[in-house]
Amino acid sequence: MITMTAYRIEIDQEACVGDQLCCEIAPGTFRIGADGKTGVVNPEGDPPQDILSAAKSCRLDAITLYDTQTEKKVWPRL
Repeated sequence: MITMTAYRIEIDQEACVGDQLCCEIAPGTFRIGADGKTGVVNPEGDPPQDILSAAKSCRLDAITLYDTQTEKKVWPRL
């Protein structure tokens, strides 16, 4: 049995430019709010690999992911 990692997601609202690429990759997790910035609607709304891909797509690294089991930062890497 393979266990998929769940993420705690933080979004730097000052860094977010609202280009919506993360929303296209993981639409069940991310949405653009009325302020034009990305927000989390459901941290488990998409498969973990899609959430990671969405975070990696952010050219400004505004999305930070932490493993919920270990609390270690997964993305962006140092």
